Amino acid sequence: MTRVTQADQAIMLLRAQLERMGRARSSQKGSRAPRAAVAGTKPLERVRELAALGALSDEQFGDALIHNLLAEQFGERLSSDAAFVGLSEDVTRLLRSDAETGALLDQVVRQLRTA
Repeated sequence: MTRVTQADQAIMLLRAQLERMGRARSSQKGSRAPRAAVAGTKPLERVRELAALGALSDEQFGDALIHNLLAEQFGERLSSDAAFVGLSEDVTRLLRSDAETGALLDQVVRQLRTA
């Protein structure tokens, strides 16, 4: 049986928020962005590896978390594209501008750093 930690739960909430934001944006534009499932993508594992290094600030760590979640959502091959990086930065800024989501992101960062 797989154990679901508080960090896992918080990441699920962040994913849900990203999906809601995507649906709201898609409905405004009248189109729906396709979700590209990527086999073997494990953003949480990559982010935990970054946490183990301890070389990133909390803000950079949060940026990496959002970037990896978006890469999982839209496809790994897009994640190094400059436009995707810009999108990731915009999404992270939007998430942080919302008090509740920003607090959730901070909570996830703290939990992943101590896990």
